[in-house]
Amino acid sequence: MRPYAVNDAGILAPDLIAELYVKRDTMTNHWRLAWIRPNDDSYCYAEGECSAIYYPTRKAAIAGGIRRYGETAKRWNGV
Repeated sequence: MRPYAVNDAGILAPDLIAELYVKRDTMTNHWRLAWIRPNDDSYCYAEGECSAIYYPTRKAAIAGGIRRYGETAKRWNGV
């Protein structure tokens, strides 16, 4: 599910600007999907911490993004 943000009309709606990225989770050394807005310095994981999905490889995470969200996750280079 995409993260939600307040749009120009002041209504909480899915954030259509955010892009899907794959990044290494530093706590587990696995891969996770994250939503990041272009030129932003923060991100939010595609799942919450309690329902986190960890992937063993970057390739598996990208395939998971295609399956779950219909989007190809980009490689995280840090912000």
